[in-house]
Amino acid sequence: MRILQVHTRYRQAGGEDAVVEAERSALEAAGHEVVQHIEENPARPVGAAVSLAGSLWNPRSARRIGREVAAIRPDVAHVHNTWFASSPSVLAALKRRGVPVVMTVHNYRLACVNGLFLRDGAPCEKCLEHGPWPAVQHSCYRGSRATSAVAAAGIAVHSGLGTWGRLVDRFIVLSDFARSRLIRAGLPPIRLVVGSNFVADPGRRGVAPSESRNVLFVGRLAGEKGIHVLLDAWRAVSSSGLRLDIIGAGPGARACSAGAPGTTGCHLSRPSSSRRGDGSFAGGEGFGHPVHLVRGTTGGRARRPRGWNAAGPLRHRWAAGGAAWTRCRVALCTKPDRRVDASPRGAEQRHSSRSAWRSCPWALPGRLHPGSAWEQLPLVPF
Repeated sequence: MRILQVHTRYRQAGGEDAVVEAERSALEAAGHEVVQHIEENPARPVGAAVSLAGSLWNPRSARRIGREVAAIRPDVAHVHNTWFASSPSVLAALKRRGVPVVMTVHNYRLACVNGLFLRDGAPCEKCLEHGPWPAVQHSCYRGSRATSAVAAAGIAVHSGLGTWGRLVDRFIVLSDFARSRLIRAGLPPIRLVVGSNFVADPGRRGVAPSESRNVLFVGRLAGEKGIHVLLDAWRAVSSSGLRLDIIGAGPGARACSAGAPGTTGCHLSRPSSSRRGDGSFAGGEGFGHPVHLVRGTTGGRARRPRGWNAAGPLRHRWAAGGAAWTRCRVALCTKPDRRVDASPRGAEQRHSSRSAWRSCPWALPGRLHPGSAWEQLPLVPF
């Protein structure tokens, strides 16, 4: 199968970029041809402003991907991020040329200006309830009313035109919660399937997690990633002889640095290596399925997230550690009601990729089928 992978890289590399590369590698290892169409969000202020102004509909991006489709004639296109350099125009270009489109929705950008449903450290769903315009008043995108207005206009226009529902054949979302919010935002429920992120299985670890005194956090050091939740908890256990390794960068770095209140036994370093600890904490309050969380659990047993409170998922704490569920393969696109239970009790109830495919509405007739690349991905479930 020939797959056209479409993605717009962020100015600061993150989890979405890692997912795109992981999928490409897995598909090519399974014998499929993957052609990447990658756009770049400009880093310089002037270029970024011009590109942002065209985020509503960028005809140049549409022409570029049209030429790509004509040259390679893909069987299917898998679209990831289109914000902001590509714009939804690339979806229209694919549709005009008869290419089936699958889109992975990594965040809430289709309904929320900042993509988080989070404002001032608290849950905010005003965009769902009243449309995107309250985001302009609150300067939700990069603290600017002007840029927030551009982003809000894009949401309003494409929601009104039904752009996503008309141009995308299947949406992959990362959690049941995200699915419910996107349905409220107007996406057709029948086209939304839940599929977790994945990493390659590294095999069983050589040392039992219980023998380690290390705790590891990997992620951007920002409020929406839950770093403040971890630090609050650390103050209660920092005298127990544990060591907290924090790998990341961001506005919360100062609070994590040596000498900050409550950081005894806490060590901060820039992202450059992969480590294992007794527990892994990764990106954090809100939505999705962070890749670092999956990496942190590939050497051990995942404790199922629990405790969704009345405020929604934003007080949700993730933790992982132990040794149980490695070497498991599931389809990327299992139905929500057939999600794999990653708890110890559910370890014997895992579904094979083939059985998941038989009940999977993600398959496009005549294009994607059992035995294709998605079935063969060596996935670790969450």
